[in-house]
Amino acid sequence: MNRNPDGLQALGDAIESLRKRDDRRPSQERMAAIADMDRTHYASIERGMANPTFEKLWAIVSGLGITWETFGRELDRHSVLRRRPITRSQMPARRAMRKWKEP
Repeated sequence: MNRNPDGLQALGDAIESLRKRDDRRPSQERMAAIADMDRTHYASIERGMANPTFEKLWAIVSGLGITWETFGRELDRHSVLRRRPITRSQMPARRAMRKWKEP
């Protein structure tokens, strides 16, 4: 279960915004190649469906040719990213899973 779907969406929006403002105007496919990752994984990050590792974020920031300060400023434009994500204890309870029984 994703603990912060709004945060992932905001992160994806920020990355997409930075990519589209890049003078080179790279497509998602080109940006994925620059960042040395699969195109579908990169696209899922921009859509807010994937939670990138620090290494993937580093590759994206480096691929965009921007500083971490610039990246941070873009992230700061999204208020949801300034809030602390919920903790495990605050997560809604998951339905109890039925144990599979052999016949």
